[in-house]
Amino acid sequence: MLNKRTLCKAAVAVAAMGLLGGVQAQTRVIKFANQNAKGHPIVQGMDKFAELVEQKSGGRLKVQVFAGGVLGSDQANVSALQGGTLEMASMNSGILASIVKEFAIYDFPFMFGNPREADAVLDGPFGKQLHAKLEDKGLVGLAYYELGFRHLTKSPLKYS
Repeated sequence: MLNKRTLCKAAVAVAAMGLLGGVQAQTRVIKFANQNAKGHPIVQGMDKFAELVEQKSGGRLKVQVFAGGVLGSDQANVSALQGGTLEMASMNSGILASIVKEFAIYDFPFMFGNPREADAVLDGPFGKQLHAKLEDKGLVGLAYYELGFRHLTKSPLKYS
């Protein structure tokens, strides 16, 4: 997620770099937070994103990854996004239900029959409609990622 102010600043910065041509632009640091520990697949993806952004921008953009909740809880990160002190965060969409109640729908078990159906809904009009509701709250939803499907059982698992 990005906050609107950061998105606008980034667009202006890109335009300015284009107008200035050969003039070296100041390095822009993007803070990216997550609750998972270093080594978690999501954090590995964030690290790869940071590497690619720096490479593709010629070093003019750097992404600083803050893993393991070092910048606070998910709720604190959402507030920081809204306030403009944090540029990006990766989190469970259920966290956003405190801001846009419709995001709670994603925590229901048995919502989707398979991953393909889930992708079609999230990447389609419904998922885009929910992301649009974030904009009124000062947030920009970029994408959804899978955290796994919810499963229920009626008896304890027995291992032999």
